[in-house]
Amino acid sequence: MSKSSVGLIRGLRAFLGFLLFLGVLGCLLYFIWIGVGVLNHSPGTEFDISMPAALGEGTLKQVIPLTPGPGTSDEFGNIRVVDGRGELRFETTEIGIHLGSNGALLLGTLIVLWEIFLLERILSRTAGGEPFHPKNVRGLNLMGWITLGAGLGGPIIENLLGRWIIPQVQVVEIILSPWPPFRPEPVLVGLLLLVLSSVWRQGAQMAEEQSLTV
Repeated sequence: MSKSSVGLIRGLRAFLGFLLFLGVLGCLLYFIWIGVGVLNHSPGTEFDISMPAALGEGTLKQVIPLTPGPGTSDEFGNIRVVDGRGELRFETTEIGIHLGSNGALLLGTLIVLWEIFLLERILSRTAGGEPFHPKNVRGLNLMGWITLGAGLGGPIIENLLGRWIIPQVQVVEIILSPWPPFRPEPVLVGLLLLVLSSVWRQGAQMAEEQSLTV
């Protein structure tokens, strides 16, 4: 491996290590903030809640019928908003909603930090001259399953959280749905990592056979 490649890998390792440090510190402070809020909670104390919400009638393809205004030409009809997704924000004195929404956010952050840690370990062994180390194969495979699981399970968690919270804050002007549109990007990345880990496994076996031959 060339010196420039080793230097690049070490630089990436340092950057990932810095991100990991900030992330762990942020999660710790966030957890303390949640705990302090719970311990100091008193009747009437309001929590600021932010959560994803879809706009429509509860189907995967959200549809919001719109009423044409007085300036709309007769040539236009069936006006609607399709596949809307936004962020619902409100204040509540319900401590359970506070813990549920912030707990889901904290869980997602911890999953991202876990993947950063696995990637940093892979780069560490690669910089040490062992790119096809068996632990790198297992790390890539684990990253693939984590990403795939998050891509498939994330919308389900959002849906369950929304079905619990959104009916309590339903508004008149629009129909809010707890079912977010499916996002294929994490699933595709997870599948790509699983394929890459399979290729890496073959490379590790070839490297081991070559070392035994020599």
